Amino acid sequence: MKMIKVESSNIESIGVEEVENIKVRFKGGAEYVYTAPKGLFAQFNAAESKGKFLAQYIKGKLPFKKVEKVK
Repeated sequence: MKMIKVESSNIESIGVEEVENIKVRFKGGAEYVYTAPKGLFAQFNAAESKGKFLAQYIKGKLPFKKVEKVK
């Protein structure tokens, strides 16, 4: 999945996998994939504050799974 670096105090990069999955990688290394409605990724990517958008429209509102790192 191609990840796009973003300007944010908390988020390192975001990416879209398939049409309805949004991946968020936090600066601490944790990664989550959210199942989102079509078009939400474009709005997320265009948002001035990625962290505020994440809190308002994604985190706690959409189904997600944590991406486990392979050791």
